[in-house]
Amino acid sequence: MSTKKKLVVPIVFDAFHYYTEKPLLSWVFEMYSNYCVNNNMPLIAQENFFNQEINALNETYEKPNENIKEKKKLNEEIQKFKKYSIANEETLSISGGKRATLKDQINFISNTNTNYIKFINNKLDKIEEDYSQKVDVILTWSWNPSLENIAKQRNLQLITQELSSVRKVNYRMTLSYFSFADKFDNDYCLNLFYKFQKEKQKSLKMLSREELLALLLYTEDLKLIKELQKPPIYELGISPPFKNDYLYEIYKNESLDKTLATINKMFTPNEVTIRYRIEPDTEIGNPNWYLDNSSRATYWILKCKRILTYVSNIAFDAMLFGKTVYLLTDNMPFSFKSINHFQYKDESVVDTEYLNFMIFGYFVPWDLMLNQEYIEWRLTNPPIIDIYTKHQNYIFDKVGIDNTKDISLRWILKTTHRLKEKEINDIEKYSEYEFIESLKEENKNLQEEIVNNKLKIESLTGEVEEFRSFKKGKIWKTLEKYRRVKSRVT
Repeated sequence: MSTKKKLVVPIVFDAFHYYTEKPLLSWVFEMYSNYCVNNNMPLIAQENFFNQEINALNETYEKPNENIKEKKKLNEEIQKFKKYSIANEETLSISGGKRATLKDQINFISNTNTNYIKFINNKLDKIEEDYSQKVDVILTWSWNPSLENIAKQRNLQLITQELSSVRKVNYRMTLSYFSFADKFDNDYCLNLFYKFQKEKQKSLKMLSREELLALLLYTEDLKLIKELQKPPIYELGISPPFKNDYLYEIYKNESLDKTLATINKMFTPNEVTIRYRIEPDTEIGNPNWYLDNSSRATYWILKCKRILTYVSNIAFDAMLFGKTVYLLTDNMPFSFKSINHFQYKDESVVDTEYLNFMIFGYFVPWDLMLNQEYIEWRLTNPPIIDIYTKHQNYIFDKVGIDNTKDISLRWILKTTHRLKEKEINDIEKYSEYEFIESLKEENKNLQEEIVNNKLKIESLTGEVEEFRSFKKGKIWKTLEKYRRVKSRVT
């Protein structure tokens, strides 16, 4: 049995956002460079990436290492990968010798490109010659059909990686994609989920929505659990595509203009809120829609009953928080659990079984994504239940949860967030308690108002009765005679 490491080759390539002062995938190049140096793996990337100084990262590739000597050593060592670099002339060749336009990028992501296949194969041949070993895996942050073609022809595994929506902007941990297919492959995720449903056992730990949120959220955001049952402010929140969003252009089920027209028919302006991922050049939709600028997308989601988007990961955040999701594409891994066409008002909410599957089975903890031992384990094609259990145990261990014990919302709050008893009780009862108390207070105020109105009515009733009695008396009758005489005289 061979003890030699599997040969893993990350490829960093992006024709569309490449010709800028700092290309969009610079941070991915930095991450993959650290992985390759640490594990003695080769790297293929466009030549301009090698002209930038990069940081030495910590062991989980999240933060820069402040050690200046290690940084210098890393930048020296990555130069040995230059012989596998993609020349700028080669990059230009995929779009007819010119810089790629939006149309070129759409074509590249939608169809195979013979020039790309040729120069990537040449570099893989050179790597196999230098390492005296067959390439086993290609890692990529940006899938394209040409890579898929290369992987099939060379009988190697293509793994697509990317950040999931569960990341350290809104949550206290980061989960990533680790897909043996394109990220935009609904069927790949669907088939894994069916296997999960078929193979799962009663002993498998499944958390409730509240428990999952308590596991993922920062301590200061645990209040969001209390917000789950409160009535939303808006009927619909829309996260529109941004300018030159080629993934939207490729995978959308309908145009933005059509969606906006439907929104205007279904909802009044005060029922809609919009949040931009990237500020547009011109305003989108109705100017009377509420423009959200919350510091975290999760705060915005909780204001909405429904979330609408196209190819954004925010769809999963919305599912996690129990919102109805309109995901207007058939290609995202969440598509089969969302509404893919915008034709009517829906109120369906995804089940917690699917949420558990995505968090523990489909997504991968960031720390494992570039762990060589983990990559090689995944190449053995373990059952989805084993993947689920491994991820769950890893996450539980990281936040300090004893997986051998029964897990509850109270246990997570006490063990991982160190909350006091009063704080735990407050969250456990969450908004159900506060909401009911607020209703009681409103009811009390209404009752007081009703009593006050009754007293006023009774007071007026007494005055009316007194007036009626007065009308029956001698004085009123005398006054009546006087009024009749006066009317004749005048």
